[in-house]
Amino acid sequence: QIGSVWWYMAAVVLWMLGEAIADVTTETLVPELLPRSQYDVGANIRAINFLVGGLVGYATLIIFRHWDYSWLYYGYLSVMLLCAFLTLSFTNTEDLEASRPQRRKNWPVGK
Repeated sequence: QIGSVWWYMAAVVLWMLGEAIADVTTETLVPELLPRSQYDVGANIRAINFLVGGLVGYATLIIFRHWDYSWLYYGYLSVMLLCAFLTLSFTNTEDLEASRPQRRKNWPVGK
């Protein structure tokens, strides 16, 4: 049954999963992978992505307003996974490891 509570709950879980994927890639990975001197640039890019994503989302809803709304769930999941995959695939951690100072492995305990 399409109008059931279970379908609604599944859609909410899908939405929360997409939000978690977006938050992890933009709020957790970016500060870890950028030097402090580029935090402002990263924040600006994130703001632009947020603004453009919202505008494209609203434009998409306006353009496809006569279609059945169920395509939104599949489209949302696909776009979230695609964006997360692109972020992770273009992440180069070799340069990051080379730029950070080495951590001591055996710290003296109790001194």
